[in-house]
Amino acid sequence: MRSDLNNLHQIGIAMANYATGAGGSLPTGRLGKSGPSWRLSMTPFLLSQNVERFYDFDKAWDAAENHKVTGQSVSVMTSPFRQKRVDENGKGFADYGMISGPGTANPPEGPVTLDFILEHDGLGTTLLVGECSGLQIIWTEPRDPDVSREQMGFARVTSHQPTSDRLLSSYGSYGAVVLFADGSAKLLASTIDPKLLSALCSVNGDEAIHPTDWQR
Repeated sequence: MRSDLNNLHQIGIAMANYATGAGGSLPTGRLGKSGPSWRLSMTPFLLSQNVERFYDFDKAWDAAENHKVTGQSVSVMTSPFRQKRVDENGKGFADYGMISGPGTANPPEGPVTLDFILEHDGLGTTLLVGECSGLQIIWTEPRDPDVSREQMGFARVTSHQPTSDRLLSSYGSYGAVVLFADGSAKLLASTIDPKLLSALCSVNGDEAIHPTDWQR
């Protein structure tokens, strides 16, 4: 398995384990916009070291008191194609984010449950996590690709042009790796139709989607 797909596979297992202990709910940040990302909630399932014990939940995610955690580069959260692992302030990047925004698995009112997705659009055709290198997100930052903010589609980024306003972006040229709600990690082609990508982001849109539609 490609290492970037394996990263998403491991994140998928962690999210499933989290949901099992949370009544089926998907992870979210703990303190709203100033609090840490859902990615921090995944670390007990992904890392041998419990980094949460070094995190001060009474402080903002980017407070100096939390630099010991934000300054880490977490390999499972980072694309193997990324060269620059930390920003100019020494904070570690993340290349994967929860697909967020109205109608997604992570809407403004809070994440839905896996059972809700199963009963509506289906686990195998609903995106949970996508590669979003161009957003240059810090791994503890409560920010993710948002369907109401980013432009629907894919963009390739490079070390010389590292940012993008597309929902999905990657340092790889073939497309973006994504995680579906059934736990499967896939590569979405760089040529994916924005309308199809929008349908995959929806949890309750009743779109008729077959796996061959996005595997072409």
